[in-house]
Amino acid sequence: MNNMIKKTSAVFVLCLMVVSGSVMADSKGLFIDLSSDDLFKVRRAFTVGTMVRNIHKVPVLVNISLGATRYVDSSFPIAGMAKLRGETVHDLMNKFMSAGGEIYVCPMCLKGNGVDKADMLKGIKIGGSSTTLSRLMEDDVQTLSY
Repeated sequence: MNNMIKKTSAVFVLCLMVVSGSVMADSKGLFIDLSSDDLFKVRRAFTVGTMVRNIHKVPVLVNISLGATRYVDSSFPIAGMAKLRGETVHDLMNKFMSAGGEIYVCPMCLKGNGVDKADMLKGIKIGGSSTTLSRLMEDDVQTLSY
């Protein structure tokens, strides 16, 4: 059973690499819209974002809003404790930013979730329409939404 999981994971990673290669071939960047609070979708957004940054060296921006906003809080228990494949959400976010990815969070969503700027994980920026939407609208920028 464990061997089957390893093989399935390897196939999944290879598929992600093929898909990212074909999607990113002519791209000038990737915009990831992350609004789901589903732990697996959050993990996928940062894993794919980091992989695209490392392989294709294009700008990658993750825009966090709605339910996902809680994950930017440095004291949010699930983000700092729950591990998927040995990494917490905060580990994944830091790894993504270390690879050169940018994370922006919706200012209204921060307020709605009671998160102050001082509570945010270091390196995450407060977004706005001039920052995030202008990147989204650039020519040849690919978009993913989770």
